[in-house]
Amino acid sequence: MVLGFHAFVPRFSGGYLGVDVFFVLSGYLISTMLLDEWDHSGTIGLRRFYARRLVRLTPALVMMLSVYLMVARFAWPEVSFRLHLRDAGIALFYCSDYASAIWGIPIFLRHTWSLAVEEHFYVLWPLLILGLSRRFSRKELVWMLIAAYIAATAWRVYCDLDNGQGYDATYYRFDTRLSGLIAGSFLATLGSPRLQLSTYRLDFIASVAVLVIGLCTWRFTVSSTLAVTIGMTCIEMATLAGLYVLLSSRESRTFKFLANPAMVFVGRMSYGIYLWHYPIFHYLWDRDPWYLTVALGGAVSLLMAMVSHVTVERFARRLFGISNRRSVFGFVSGG
Repeated sequence: MVLGFHAFVPRFSGGYLGVDVFFVLSGYLISTMLLDEWDHSGTIGLRRFYARRLVRLTPALVMMLSVYLMVARFAWPEVSFRLHLRDAGIALFYCSDYASAIWGIPIFLRHTWSLAVEEHFYVLWPLLILGLSRRFSRKELVWMLIAAYIAATAWRVYCDLDNGQGYDATYYRFDTRLSGLIAGSFLATLGSPRLQLSTYRLDFIASVAVLVIGLCTWRFTVSSTLAVTIGMTCIEMATLAGLYVLLSSRESRTFKFLANPAMVFVGRMSYGIYLWHYPIFHYLWDRDPWYLTVALGGAVSLLMAMVSHVTVERFARRLFGISNRRSVFGFVSGG
């Protein structure tokens, strides 16, 4: 969805909502890890958690930014190299969300705003969930997350409808993009699905979820108030439904499709592909038609993601003794 949007593929005008799919997945995965640790040990090792996230995410980002700085002066010679350095620094220190919302920077690394949102979540959520788990039961935590989701959604809608803030200020900020992360955390807090449905019904739910996501990708446009107020909520609910199917049965067609080796491979490379694709697509979209941008840009992005995965990422994991644990979705945990 996101790559199609950034390549200006026809009928992908709402592809940027794919980021909301990822937020829900990420909220679920991270919260599951934290709650499992709490259930088994009665605490959460914050130092270990932060170290794992740093080792998982930062080496690939540093490699991408290093290559970007080496190539940027030749790709965009009309832009001062100091501006490229500025943008790389903003991305490296995970400030792209508020920098994009307030100043409209970085330019060629604009996609790193979502990494900044994730990083802020990684810093704050373990502290919050540790404090809440000590004082409240799991059932109380579920209700608190429902209230938090409603509040986060209402805050995003309010900020978008407030003409003084504008679309960018609402779209990129951490505080206005919390709802998807909270939704995923809510599902993690619920635990294993309790409703036993047939695989036919589960696949039907998954089909409806995919249809909703597809319609949102097709119908919504960038800077759309309806997308921010309604579309993101539809995407979040559809993703929750898809997650429910995956957690309910390994026999569903949905689970088997996402568990096949090709999909698992794409999932493992997804973080790297996302990191590399935007500056590559940005260079191509002014020079080539969308289908060449997708084909050439997608191939180069995948190649660079693979190189990063088997070099700096693997070295960092081995250096710090961190395994490459997979989830049922193919995503590497924490990615």
